[in-house]
Amino acid sequence: MKKAQVVLVPSPGIGHLVPAIEFAKRLLDQDDSFLITVLVIIKAPFGPDTDTCNQSMLTTIDTRIQYITLPKVTPPDLDPLRSPENYFTTFMEAHKPLVRDAVVNQVMSIKPAVPVVGLVVDLFCASMIDVANELGISSYVYFASSAAFHGLLLYLPTRQEQAGIEFKETDPDLIVSCFANPVPARVMPSVRFREAKGILGNSFAELESHAVRSFSGGGTPPVYTVGPLVNVNGHSLMGSNLDRHGKIMEWLDDQREKSVVFLCFGSIGRFREAQVKEIALGLEQSGHRFLWSIRKPPLEGHFALPSDYNNFEEVLPDGFLERTKNIGMDLGLAVEMTLDYRMRSNNLVMADKIAKSVECVMEEDREVRNVEN
Repeated sequence: MKKAQVVLVPSPGIGHLVPAIEFAKRLLDQDDSFLITVLVIIKAPFGPDTDTCNQSMLTTIDTRIQYITLPKVTPPDLDPLRSPENYFTTFMEAHKPLVRDAVVNQVMSIKPAVPVVGLVVDLFCASMIDVANELGISSYVYFASSAAFHGLLLYLPTRQEQAGIEFKETDPDLIVSCFANPVPARVMPSVRFREAKGILGNSFAELESHAVRSFSGGGTPPVYTVGPLVNVNGHSLMGSNLDRHGKIMEWLDDQREKSVVFLCFGSIGRFREAQVKEIALGLEQSGHRFLWSIRKPPLEGHFALPSDYNNFEEVLPDGFLERTKNIGMDLGLAVEMTLDYRMRSNNLVMADKIAKSVECVMEEDREVRNVEN
């Protein structure tokens, strides 16, 4: 069987590395003729090193994947608070020579008879498309988020070309083909994805039919839906907190089916004290049971990741914890949860069975897929 090599370049951070690895595993499960290398950027311009968090565990996740750790670069001599986007973009640009050297000297030269057929980058590594172009390799952008979000990012350059101005809060709602409803201009961000040979999305047509159909009109690189990509085997790159995980699962098992609201805003999601209090009041007044990941923002004037609160009472409304002790659970950084689902009958549907059921729906000869197409 003819072999081919694929190189993945995720952005630094666990939220980018894990989806890249899951995609690599899915690709190898479908076609084991690929040789896959993941280039690991171990140091983000803020937050902990990937190296200290999880690099030692990488090879235990899947031995079919090769990992190459890139050297650290000096953080940009820029004020990150003035423009976080420019700061991070400059930081990633500094990795382009390192990515090129790794591909040439540690991938191509090691197995010269096996061609590198693709360089797969995530949305924050789009500048690495330059490396792919220089080396004559096809480039692909991998999105771990929804198809609707992919469509939004593809829409932005077109809108800017047509309007020639940035978005204003006073602009009318926008008609974006990948969204079923108009989008307020004030929520729009402000992209090189069209230069890639293709886009890989962690979604599937039956889940986001409207968004996926919107890509069929042309004007964008081919979009391949490769999802859902989920880690159903319980391997964690964040380390484990079995005690906290156990307490959360025990609490969830005691709640009624479909009765709990989960609030988690990602690894960098955090709110000012006034906003936290508003969320808390809304939860309390709703009467719904909740599981809430509350993160503490960095000090004013500091550019850093959120941290855990030592005492939730310092940010929550007076008496909130006491009043909601029977309906809510507050935690810091949310622990990783498997997708196991316990039904009312107390039967446990395991995560791998959920994944297999979704994959069954996605098979080309399934009636639901034929209807969708």
